[in-house]
Amino acid sequence: MTGRVRKRLRGYARRLWYELDVGDAPSAFRNVEGGSVEQHVDRRLQLHHCLNYAAALTALDGADHEQVGPQGQGLRLLEVGCGSGALSHALARVMPESWRLTATDYDETLVGAAVLRHRHPRLAFGRVNLLDVTTASLPSCDAVLMIEVIEHFDTDVAGSPLARLHAALRPGGRVVLTTLDRSGFPRRFSGYPPHRREYDRNAMAGMLANPRRNPFRTSRLWRLVSPRITRESIRAEERGGYAANRLNGLALELSRRFCLFGVAYRVALTAGLAVARYATNRRNGEFDVDGYLGTVDLCEDPKGELDGASFGLVAVLTR
Repeated sequence: MTGRVRKRLRGYARRLWYELDVGDAPSAFRNVEGGSVEQHVDRRLQLHHCLNYAAALTALDGADHEQVGPQGQGLRLLEVGCGSGALSHALARVMPESWRLTATDYDETLVGAAVLRHRHPRLAFGRVNLLDVTTASLPSCDAVLMIEVIEHFDTDVAGSPLARLHAALRPGGRVVLTTLDRSGFPRRFSGYPPHRREYDRNAMAGMLANPRRNPFRTSRLWRLVSPRITRESIRAEERGGYAANRLNGLALELSRRFCLFGVAYRVALTAGLAVARYATNRRNGEFDVDGYLGTVDLCEDPKGELDGASFGLVAVLTR
């Protein structure tokens, strides 16, 4: 990674971090590990998400000719799986002024809340189900962002979203997908229930090289690298970080089956927060964002030499 690209990545991540509004997180999305990034107990995990968006921006803003669409206008971005929209809103405030972003999710409730909560002249929200995308239903765009989305699909359908996007995009259109990198973790799966398939570098490279699963003309694969972030991510998982989410899910299931929403949810939420704080080993005080960012690189690694330091995978697919 060149110094210029590294500087751009870290600069975008820092700006996204400070644009992410964590001071007034909506209680309706209360989930200590999933759903709303602005509600995470683990601040390092929030930074991880900011770095995913920063990596996508860095990949799309890598050269002057990549900053504009086919008619010379700013890039039109489509995000699929935007969740609560908090980071989409931060992205709209940070990306180049000529760009436009349409952030979408399959969940009508999330999209409706995002429309009311996050407003910006270069940001629009909409509903798109990635498994039902057609040329007619896909909003006009130059690039699609799949930020921490592909891991929510089973292996047998993971290629289907890429095939649908390939058919719907214009020639030269791009997809930027990011996902966590399991290469350095002792276990191949985190145990986080919403995830259906998690990737290490070799598995992602294999998927991208398989034309039946990846129909795009060209693919490039990078790694988000930080020994510090990777080490702390492994430690948090080993200390039971995902137990917090499982407790939350159990409370919701009990509520649905036995109408015990108030009691079950409060008990599980209290326990979940305690587990999350223990897992992340966080103390009160200012988060050292610059200390973390000073350790981060975005690297191509064809030989897999960075397995122990990589916490994220970033792929850019071109039609």
